[in-house]
Amino acid sequence: KTYTQFINPDSWVDFHFLNEFSRNPDALGLSTFYFKERGRPIDAGPIWDFDRAVGSRDGRGRDPLTWNGSFGHSWWGPLFSDPVFWELYQSRYRAFRRGPLRRQNLTDIVDREAAKIGSEAAARNFERWGTGFVTEGSWEGEVEFLRDWILRRIDWLDSELLPWVEFTEPGGLVDSGFRFSLELPEALPDFSTALPLPVRTPEGTEIYY
Repeated sequence: KTYTQFINPDSWVDFHFLNEFSRNPDALGLSTFYFKERGRPIDAGPIWDFDRAVGSRDGRGRDPLTWNGSFGHSWWGPLFSDPVFWELYQSRYRAFRRGPLRRQNLTDIVDREAAKIGSEAAARNFERWGTGFVTEGSWEGEVEFLRDWILRRIDWLDSELLPWVEFTEPGGLVDSGFRFSLELPEALPDFSTALPLPVRTPEGTEIYY
């Protein structure tokens, strides 16, 4: 028997990645739940407890440019030692980047949720609870920090989990009929059955193919 007979790898990958993406220091060891429906393997989740994540003043998840140290935690270490599980992890990341984790979508979420609170409610919050937990000087500064942290985080994850693409010609103005091609790294997994793959140029441009 293998672990796939006991757990649902898809849910475990998603559970791990969303905690990794947010650099949640309480994940996997604390604030972690699993559930099992009758006749089905064990699912990971639901996820919760993100008050110390996404660059909070807790400090442990402040830096967006590093791993969260969660790949070797408990039974996650043996799971990630399986190439099939690791390939599924990378595949799910590509799917996330194609949809909910597009840069524009991420910044739209931040702006939308910030608008729900608004500066007036933020001011009342600071008046009631003080500003001891504020690290960026103001409500607007906190929102901007969150937006910047998320974008830096996704850029770093791209550099770790996505291949780089190179253009055969430099950028600039070109004549009508100009042709160019994209060159990808040689050692890529088989994407023939995967969703369109997002890749990033060194300048940060997102390309989906």
